[in-house]
Amino acid sequence: MTFGHASAPSLPASAASKNLFFRLLPATVRAGWINHLQLVHLEAGRPLLPVAGGVAYVHFPLGSVVSVSKTTHDGRGALLALIGREGLIGLSGLMGGPVLDSMPDVLLPGPAARVDAALFAEAFHASWPVSNLVLRYLNASFTQVGQAAYCYRHHGPEEYLCTLLLRLQDRTGRQCIHMTQDQLGRLAGLRRETISHAATRLQHAGVLSYRRGQIVVEDRKALEAHACDCYRLVEGAYQRGYFGNENPWAEPLPAG
Repeated sequence: MTFGHASAPSLPASAASKNLFFRLLPATVRAGWINHLQLVHLEAGRPLLPVAGGVAYVHFPLGSVVSVSKTTHDGRGALLALIGREGLIGLSGLMGGPVLDSMPDVLLPGPAARVDAALFAEAFHASWPVSNLVLRYLNASFTQVGQAAYCYRHHGPEEYLCTLLLRLQDRTGRQCIHMTQDQLGRLAGLRRETISHAATRLQHAGVLSYRRGQIVVEDRKALEAHACDCYRLVEGAYQRGYFGNENPWAEPLPAG
C-alpha cells in the first residue's frame, strides 16, 4: 500500500465497511463502487488534500487518524477536529471551491479506503439517503469543531488531555495509541512539560501507562471520569444525529 499511488490495490466493500460512514451508505451505492474502491496507506505528517486544484479522492480511514488544524500567523496551531473510522475526508470537493486553509494532515498512519471524488459527488447529488448522511455527519462534525476552541480555553491540561485521548482511541478503535508525549503536546497546543506532568498524574492513578512511543489506556471508565464535559457533549452529538444504531465506538477495543 502506498500513499496516493495510481496503482493502489482494489478493496472489497466488506473491508471498507470498517469505516462507519461507508457502512451507512446505501447498499446500492456500495455495490456500485466495488470496482472503484482502492486501499491506500496514509503516511503520518503528510497533508491529505492538495494545496491547489480539485479534490481527486474521498478517503475513508480504516484505523488511521487525520487531524484538522488551523495555524495562526505567528505559527501556533489549534486543533479543530479529529477524523478516523467514523468519518471521511474530501467533502470539500462537493462544494466546487478551493481547499480550505484548515488542512487535514495524517496524524496516525494506517490504512484507508478511497474512491474517486466524482463518483462520490454523483452519489451525493443523485441519492437523498447519501446527501442526508453527509449532512448528519457534517452537523456532528461542526459540534466537534465548535467545542474545540471552548475546550482548549476553559479546561485544564489534564481534562483536555483525557478528552483528546478518548477521541483518539475512539477514532482508531484501539486501546494503544502510538504517539509520543512530544507529538501529543504539539497536537494539543501544550508544552511537553505540561503534557508530561498531566500524563504522570494519570499513570499514578492507574488510568493509563506510557511506554516509548505508546500510550495505553488501562482504565477507560476512569479516563472518561477525568475528561471534561466536552467529550460527552461531542460524543452525544455523534450518537444522536449520526450513529443511529451503528455506533463503532461501542465495539470492544483490541489491545494492539
